[in-house]
Amino acid sequence: MAESIDALTVKAQNNDVQAQIQLAEQFLTTSSPTSRVDALYWFEQAANNGSSQAAARLAALYLEEGASKRDIQEAIYWLTRLALEGSTDAQINLGKVYESLSQFPKTLDLAEVWYRTASAGNTQAEEAYSGVLEKKFNAQRAKQISSIE
Repeated sequence: MAESIDALTVKAQNNDVQAQIQLAEQFLTTSSPTSRVDALYWFEQAANNGSSQAAARLAALYLEEGASKRDIQEAIYWLTRLALEGSTDAQINLGKVYESLSQFPKTLDLAEVWYRTASAGNTQAEEAYSGVLEKKFNAQRAKQISSIE
């Protein structure tokens, strides 16, 4: 099994999308402490290389039981990418995710999703995405400081 992971890793590092997906699936079946992180990494690489299958798998993994707010944001990002590509399943799942949220997404969270979606080949969107992340970080920091005082 180690040889197959090593062989897949070499192919995956050379942007072989199928190897990236297979490697991610292999990591999901192992029980090492970093296996889920490694699986998410390789699914993301495959999704960024154009694999809708990997993007759908990422969204599903991020929506598993006990998902954190950040996991849900990641799922929304990948579902949105798929929805924009015309995936009806992703559009429906995106609707379900939004419907299940206890509070509506904040506008800054939605801006983050859309800027991130657009940032793949657009410098202006990348800058806007960075700006939103900075605003969110500063707001969180201000909240932490005020709770200390």
